[in-house]
Amino acid sequence: MKNKVKEIFEKWTKENDFSGVFSVSDKNGIIFQKACGYRNKAEELPNTIDTAFAIASGTKLFTALSVCKLIDEKKLSLDDRIADILTQDLKKIDKDVTVYHLLTHTSGIGDYIDEEESSEYFDILKLYETRPVHKWETLDFYLPMINELPPKFKPGERYGYSNAGFVLLGLVIEAVSKQDYHGYISDNIIKPLGLVRTGFYRSNNLPKNTAFGYAFNESRNELKRTTFICLSSGVRTAAYSPVPQT
Repeated sequence: MKNKVKEIFEKWTKENDFSGVFSVSDKNGIIFQKACGYRNKAEELPNTIDTAFAIASGTKLFTALSVCKLIDEKKLSLDDRIADILTQDLKKIDKDVTVYHLLTHTSGIGDYIDEEESSEYFDILKLYETRPVHKWETLDFYLPMINELPPKFKPGERYGYSNAGFVLLGLVIEAVSKQDYHGYISDNIIKPLGLVRTGFYRSNNLPKNTAFGYAFNESRNELKRTTFICLSSGVRTAAYSPVPQT
């Protein structure tokens, strides 16, 4: 099995410029793993097996798992309307939006980064003209960018990938658990699972052996670090996790 996986990986990397850590495991442990590329391209510092990486919307898994945990504990249900849970003024957010709608991306609420409209990562820079990147720290900061936007469609009408929906789920977690989002995730997901190199960090305060993020600007034909592109500590892009070790 190890040789077969290695063969597939080496064939793929000949055709693709891969930078990161590739790892395949089964119930008995690691079958094959390999680190490639640089965690810091300017200094040519290589990635290692335990390098930590930004996982971007991978944090949605933590959010969804936390919501499901609260549901299992009978503190929340899929049919609960967020308007009945949150004390904040939701303004233009449809009052019939439920936890289920948010989890399944069927809420139809407006999105501060609408990925259905544009896939250009640098479009987020437009937000920073009025919403400086260093202030994206708490979920309450996101809410004014969401609750003023008109709905895109009625709840349950269709699927529409939504970052804003998971911000609202984070606020639901805070309201129900009486704990801040980062603290709840840490106490109920990260620590119990033994994820010792996983956490929420600002982009200017990363732990050692952490890979910098990079984005390619096609208009300028250049690769840039995402210091002023990725958000700081929050729901979307601030959790860093290395490949799990056995």
